[in-house]
Order: sequence, then structure tokens, then C-alpha cells
Amino acid sequence: MKAWRRRIGRGFTLVEMLVVITIIGILMGLLVPQISNAILQARLTGTMNNGKRIIEAIIQQQSDTVYTARIVGFPKYGATTVVTNNQFRNVADYFRYLVTGEVMAVNWAFFVAPGIPPATGADTLQGTNHAWRMVADVTESYPETAPVLWTKNLSLTTIGEPITPRPNGLPHKLEDINPYGTKGLVLIAKGASAQKLVKDDLKMMAFTNIFNRATLDGTVLTNRVLEP
Repeated sequence: MKAWRRRIGRGFTLVEMLVVITIIGILMGLLVPQISNAILQARLTGTMNNGKRIIEAIIQQQSDTVYTARIVGFPKYGATTVVTNNQFRNVADYFRYLVTGEVMAVNWAFFVAPGIPPATGADTLQGTNHAWRMVADVTESYPETAPVLWTKNLSLTTIGEPITPRPNGLPHKLEDINPYGTKGLVLIAKGASAQKLVKDDLKMMAFTNIFNRATLDGTVLTNRVLEP
């Protein structure tokens, strides 16, 4: 009878396993930042598109006269919200009006961004349930390219407020809060053009240039910024 030899397979040695683990670690180190950046870009794009829809919806409600003190338009700042005077104390009150006043047919989750929980109804919409800050008292003289809506991680009180850089190159008013902290920023202009800035852009951007305060008639803008 022919004897069969048992074949014993050789396993990986410890050195070979370490080499494989090292290679996988290097590949992950190269891929993870790219994946994270792609996810951030996608989130910024989604938020940017929603912001454009907000401004476009407001613009579409204007007829003969745009950006004037009408009920449907960019809000006036007020210590209290008085809708009949187009006066709002914060962005949440204004967004609540856009939905309940049938300017926009969207649900409350439309106003959020990743990391921000949506409101459950009109009565629960607060600054913690949306992603935005907004310029008040926008008129026809306000530049078409100047931002009127942006994610609330950039905090301003007035458009004329100086924004000085921090030692790391980021503006001191770019807060480490939702939706994107110091990683990204979305801005929507009066003309509904949009811009998304990621971390590297933020280090190089001069925000006083973004918020162009030179109007068509040469006056200086000191618009209030609505708190969330």
C-alpha cells in the first residue's frame, strides 16, 4: 500500500504578520483623511444647497420691489418678534415664520446640519435646532455678493464687527461648535450664490473681504446679525 504523506501548510511568521499590519496601517493613514474630507465636503454641500433654497424662496416671494420692508423678505431686527412689521428677534423666529407663513413647504429638519437635532414642531424651534445666522435689515442697496446667511459657527454681532485672526490663523469668531466648528463654513449671498470653506480655506480667508460692506450708493453697512 502506498503511504500518503501528510502535507503541513506553513503559516505566517510573526515578521510577515507585522509587515502586513504595517502596510495596512500606512494605507489607512493615507485613506482616512481623504475619506473624512470627502464626508465633510458632502455635508457642506448639502447644507449649502439648503441655504440657497432658503434665500431663493425668499426672493421668489418678492414681486415688484425686492429686499424692502415687506412682510415676506429679509427680516428687520427687533428686540421682540412682530411679524406684521417684518420684525424678528432671531433666526428661529424668522424660520418659523417662513414655514407657518407658507413661504417654504419644508419640514423642520431642513434647517439643521449634521450634529444639530431638528425641532419637533413650530413651538420647539429654537437656536439649537437650526444651523444658521442671518443678516437683518437687508435692502436693495446691500451688495448681491455679500453673505446674508451662514452657518452659525461664525459668530458676529454686526456686519462691521472686526474679525481678528488667532495665532493658529483662524478667525477668533469661528467657534468650535456645531455644525462644523473650525472645519468648515457655509455662506449664502444675497443673490443666492453660495460658498463653502473648509479648514485650509479658513486659514487663508480674510473675512472682512467676504462681508463686503461697500454698497451700491457708497454708504457703510452696519446691519445687525440675528442671533440663532
